[in-house]
Amino acid sequence: MKNLLLSIVSSKLGIGVGRKYHEELLSDPFIRESLLGVITDENIENVPHSLIHVVLVATGGTEHLISKIAENSQFTYLLYLDKYNSLPATIEALAYLRSRGFRVRSKKYMGIDNLKQVVAKLNLVSEAYIRLRTGKFGVIGGVSPWLIYSKVTEDQIKAKSFGELIYIEVRELYEELKRVRGDFVLTRKILSGAEIVDLQNPEGAVSEAIRLYSALKNIIRRYGLSGLTIKCFDLIEEHDITACLALSLLNSELFPAACEGDIPLLYSMAIATWVTGRPVFMANPADVNNDEVVFAHCTSCLTGNYCLYTHFESGRGVGVRVHYPVGEKATVYRLDSNLSIARLGVGEITPHSWSPSMCRTQVKLKLKNAGKIVSESIGNHYVLVLGDHVEELQLISDILGIKVDYFY
Repeated sequence: MKNLLLSIVSSKLGIGVGRKYHEELLSDPFIRESLLGVITDENIENVPHSLIHVVLVATGGTEHLISKIAENSQFTYLLYLDKYNSLPATIEALAYLRSRGFRVRSKKYMGIDNLKQVVAKLNLVSEAYIRLRTGKFGVIGGVSPWLIYSKVTEDQIKAKSFGELIYIEVRELYEELKRVRGDFVLTRKILSGAEIVDLQNPEGAVSEAIRLYSALKNIIRRYGLSGLTIKCFDLIEEHDITACLALSLLNSELFPAACEGDIPLLYSMAIATWVTGRPVFMANPADVNNDEVVFAHCTSCLTGNYCLYTHFESGRGVGVRVHYPVGEKATVYRLDSNLSIARLGVGEITPHSWSPSMCRTQVKLKLKNAGKIVSESIGNHYVLVLGDHVEELQLISDILGIKVDYFY
């Protein structure tokens, strides 16, 4: 089965229109990689199966062709024109397909440059879908006891085909810690790159955090993991090490790594990382007021300038404070514990006076209907990723059969 195909559907009467758009699309090497050709009544039976099929509706009278393509794909993306009766055909096909449970979206065709953007996004979405289906996700040490809602059963994971969940004893991580040595070069790089270092023993604390990072990398290789979550507070009690910096580095490398054994959030992070191609921040809503929310946690991908403090709750180890750019957009995303609903919205980063009474990285967002985080809670952690990625996350949710619950 192909990951992504692009076709043009045309009636027999309008075949000249279909061929015109085919020639236009053939001229672009990037588009040409996915282009199947002009689909008519004569060759519709030859359309192969695909994960995603992008259909440029060139003319009217193509509803039955669109329907046949949708039957051979898991997700159909229709592009309509403002001429040649393209829109009426698209509307009729949409109504038919949605009434029968097909996963489909539509958008006006805006030219080849815009189409390249659509195809690029859909390529990321298709790759994320495959990685999610085939991935191995590690849970090191189990789930933190305070996550009384944010849990997932094996049956739920199998029902969603969300890869394989691998439970790893925390003792295995402890044994790995005994074997790994410090990394002086990386330790110095992290220390010299920080704007502020507020630690009693900077070299020692960062060196231990880097050792944990190295131990986690070894476990990732051993099990072939695609992502992981760790019951991190146990490390503080047993080894006086916090996982914050290690997870920060992993997420900065686009490897989804969650705190506290939060499995729904791990899947949320994996989806958001893979469909956007950008690192993500796992955070707690620390303060919510109508259309504003402050997200905070002691770890964050290193998306900007950073400072090193101790971990907030324990005052030990290393916590990371990352500065997020005021004025830029950020997307908020989270799956519920049933993996059936995705909370999604985009807000603007606003000025915030850093508080020592919250976790170290703090990001204030102007986010419409932010109060839903409290009034309609689906758990205490959210994914934050720089930029507006609502469209990509809508698409992956559609393909996965996940209902989207918007903030706005």
